Amino acid sequence: MNKGCLVFSIMLLSTCVCFSAETNVAKITGTQLKACATALKDFNGSKDGANLDHYTVEVSQSSDQFEVIFVPNHPEGVVTVRGGTTKYGREVHYIVSREHYEIKGRSYGR
Repeated sequence: MNKGCLVFSIMLLSTCVCFSAETNVAKITGTQLKACATALKDFNGSKDGANLDHYTVEVSQSSDQFEVIFVPNHPEGVVTVRGGTTKYGREVHYIVSREHYEIKGRSYGR
């Protein structure tokens, strides 16, 4: 497992993006984790890369692709709307192919 995957896995488990009602444990499939690792590598290597302590990661999937979204937290006491940028960074969307786990597209929240 490469360092990026390990860091992402720990971050994902500590933020508990999705809980199991019975165990209070974050759950993500192996294929979703591969898509997240692909997106994380690009996110960290770009000018958009930011401190993941201030982000939530959302993952959705269809039959041929995943969407991985890095959503910056909203600062306390500051009125904001979802999308765009906060003091913590930009919202970044990645489309990752299911076949080869390659990035097919990148866009930004507005």
